[in-house]
Amino acid sequence: MNTKLKYIFIACMLLAGVNNYAQVVILPVHQHIETFQIDQLFQVSLINTSGNAVSGKLEITIEGQDRQQILKLASGPVLLEPGATIANDQIVWNKQLEIGSSQGGDFLRSTGRLPFGEYVFCYVFQSNGVSIGVNCQEQTIKIYGLPELQAPFNGENITTPTPLLSWKPPFPLDIPDIQYELRLAEYKYGQSPAQAIHVNFPLISVNELSSLLLPYPLDAYPLEEGKSYAWQVTARTGALEIGKTDIWIFHYRIKDTAGKDPQEPQSEGYRFVKNRLDGSYYQASRDIYFAYDNRYNERILEYSIVPLSSGHKPLSKIPQIELGPGINKICIRGSDLPEISAGAAYLLQVVNSKKKVFYYPFHFNDKKAK
Repeated sequence: MNTKLKYIFIACMLLAGVNNYAQVVILPVHQHIETFQIDQLFQVSLINTSGNAVSGKLEITIEGQDRQQILKLASGPVLLEPGATIANDQIVWNKQLEIGSSQGGDFLRSTGRLPFGEYVFCYVFQSNGVSIGVNCQEQTIKIYGLPELQAPFNGENITTPTPLLSWKPPFPLDIPDIQYELRLAEYKYGQSPAQAIHVNFPLISVNELSSLLLPYPLDAYPLEEGKSYAWQVTARTGALEIGKTDIWIFHYRIKDTAGKDPQEPQSEGYRFVKNRLDGSYYQASRDIYFAYDNRYNERILEYSIVPLSSGHKPLSKIPQIELGPGINKICIRGSDLPEISAGAAYLLQVVNSKKKVFYYPFHFNDKKAK
């Protein structure tokens, strides 16, 4: 536990020790919060363990590092009969939220969420100026799924002087007013990728991008044959930084590509479905590419595609996919999915013959192929 947070936590415990026992037990529903939304604070139960009716109000505070108050809110008057329990919407809340002026408070005000870090959540039931119930817990808020670079791939040799730079948005997708900054610089032998990005003169340095791709600008310094380049994207909402991608390197090598089918997808475009959700997801432009290991010689792929919004109702019209033995590289054409929407997020779920579920979350960025 962070040392400064320890002091906050100990102070809360001393507050709880003012009374010989807690007359009101406070039980937040979310005891372990990895990501946070304000609505979660209202999911709490109050139990009167005494033999007398008690009245008062419930106060909730969130404090971060350096004892900075991030948020404070309070309920309206609460009456608890002996042995009674009330919970959630039975508690009337004061709609006025006090949000601090720290960076964490600014982020909460802009997004409705807390940024990555350690916090102390304190619930205190006050009756006539006396605390008769306290529940303080340290919580670690995990970071958003960071934005991810998509193409050119890390370490890829490209042959076009005007590549299409593309990336994936941070997760979740409902962060408001996301804009991106992109920086690209030459990568020199002996440098680290971070040195290349931060020290070398940028060939591209643009901000306030609202899309998830950038064609190499015609007015930018041109790529040079035989050289390598580092690039990185930063996501922001307003003045607040959500996160940066890893720094990727690509190489510009001119070579003969005659005879190759420009429509044939690259092998790196096929990502295996996963047996768990890890916060990552993929960008699908027009078509969805994925790989599936058919270990049990199934004949037909059992799968569904579920929107991550609009009621989570699976698409009703999806093509049947026949499988061969071993690893199958599968492409579902956007033109075969009449219900799919540009700019929406989806979860493709595969169930094998052993009833094991695999996942492929993706963001459909382009219009359906016509």
